[in-house]
Amino acid sequence: MKKSRILILVAIAVVLVVASIPVFVSCNNEKDNSKATIVDPLHEHIESDWIVDKNATSNTEGKKHKECNECGAVLKEEIIPMLKSTSEGLEFALNEDGESYYVKGIGTCTDTEIIIPSEHKGKPVTAIGEGAFAFFDHENEKVLDSNIIYVDMPDTIIDIRMGSFAHCSKMKNVTIGNSVEIIGEGAFIGCSSLTSIEIPDSVTSIGDYAFRGCSSLTSIEIPDSVTSIGGWTFYGCTSLTSIEISDSVTSIGEWAFYGCTSLTSIEIPDSVTSIGEMAFRNCASLTSIVIPDSVTSFGWYATYGCDSLTIYCEAGSKPRGWHYYWNDANCPVVWGYKDE
Repeated sequence: MKKSRILILVAIAVVLVVASIPVFVSCNNEKDNSKATIVDPLHEHIESDWIVDKNATSNTEGKKHKECNECGAVLKEEIIPMLKSTSEGLEFALNEDGESYYVKGIGTCTDTEIIIPSEHKGKPVTAIGEGAFAFFDHENEKVLDSNIIYVDMPDTIIDIRMGSFAHCSKMKNVTIGNSVEIIGEGAFIGCSSLTSIEIPDSVTSIGDYAFRGCSSLTSIEIPDSVTSIGGWTFYGCTSLTSIEISDSVTSIGEWAFYGCTSLTSIEIPDSVTSIGEMAFRNCASLTSIVIPDSVTSFGWYATYGCDSLTIYCEAGSKPRGWHYYWNDANCPVVWGYKDE
């Protein structure tokens, strides 16, 4: 009797010890295709890519999940947002060719996210008209309230005309179609909430004032297709910390980066031959700039107000075409600089 009691106690102890040890069960290859519930596994699953259970439409949400590649247990589930349909109520007008349309204005559309259609009445939409979405009262010279926060342009758009989105002060993001060639004068002037914008390789021209006053813009890349940066283009972009200028740019317009107070450095490619007056005026955080010997014209007061700036010039001395007051701020200059 005593021996059997000991055996019982030993058995109970073994059960308790085993129960306290984590159990890892290997996957079996019989997949559960029901997808009814999310299984809390006791083994390490091999997670699949997202699997679409139901595609989203413009009217309904979709569903997707991830499962174990071995046993088929559902590990994650997510809702796929409804597809955005094009905005209704926008105003259109025929282009001069009579074969295409441009967006003339916001019309009766009340969307905060503007989705521009690729065609209207069976013809392509190829441009955003002058001041189409501008929120500025020219008669009383005051900015109006704008609720637009996002704009999506189709790849049919070729031309973003002058002041198209002027003073859309709440617009944070914009998607520019891959066929846009021209960003007109003041196209995004005063878009003070715009944080980033990707300029496609199709763009060849960026007009004066294009991004003036985009005070939340932090960085921008100028693609190889662009040959010039217009005057006042980034004037007052106070949050701009970096800009990448492509090797195809030949000129930087007057007042182009005036008041970009967060800009710490800028690299000017060897392709640039002309830098306009006041180009970098009041860029208070700019500490260094290299001027390649390709620059034959340098405007007056170009670095005025750049109190922390040292200028490195590849030329051995001031070229004849540089204005007498090109460095009126008397920033330190290193002539004959060679980047090793």
